[in-house]
Amino acid sequence: MKHKEQLKEKYPSAKHQEIDLLSKSNIQDWIKNNMSRIEFLIKDNDDPFALGLLEALVQYHLKPIFEGKNA
Repeated sequence: MKHKEQLKEKYPSAKHQEIDLLSKSNIQDWIKNNMSRIEFLIKDNDDPFALGLLEALVQYHLKPIFEGKNA
């Protein structure tokens, strides 16, 4: 909700009014209908270094807008 202007930079101008009208009551449905989610499933091999490296590589290449606890 606090990043509407940043979100509008990623969407065509036809979506900007929709983004301006987002609220707590409609944002969940809007996200489901307008965003993508990618999940990576890997076998647990008890190697926290490997998992951290994979996460860093994915974030580096995909450059997510919203990632982590402060997103």
